[in-house]
Amino acid sequence: MKIKNIYVHHSAYPSDKFPDQFLLIDLHHKKKFGVKSSLGYYGGYTKLIGMDGSVKRYRVDGEEQTAQKGHNFNTVSYCLAMHGDREYPSEAMEKALTTELDTTMAKYGLTFTDIKLHREVRPTDCPGLNITRTYIMNLLDRRHYQINLIKRLIELSMKLVGLLKKRK
Repeated sequence: MKIKNIYVHHSAYPSDKFPDQFLLIDLHHKKKFGVKSSLGYYGGYTKLIGMDGSVKRYRVDGEEQTAQKGHNFNTVSYCLAMHGDREYPSEAMEKALTTELDTTMAKYGLTFTDIKLHREVRPTDCPGLNITRTYIMNLLDRRHYQINLIKRLIELSMKLVGLLKKRK
């Protein structure tokens, strides 16, 4: 199955009260949906990203999900372990999400327009008021800026090494 979209969700559980939400979501989705993954979990998302930057997998890419009705067969879904109306992602969560989005886009030939918020396909607040398309775009822009800056610094360092070798 060809992956066509990436979806971003939030758990709606506050991270300060539930710092490790993996099993909590798994049990909740077992009761609510009962769709077991090939990995043996019931969590409806592909992966859960914790405030500490941890990334835990419920399902393999492209496997049927329960995360967004009608869009569960050709997507990779990321759930942010937080309440997106009441809190913002931590720096570690932002870094992990950015890495995951970059990796998934590269792997499946996707672009920013292929990233969707759950509320864009279903009447819900998910992934919360604090997570917007602009927020996601800024995360990716910041990451690409940093990568380009590092590449430029490497180029300049190589030129400097070349100049120093010529002086000897």
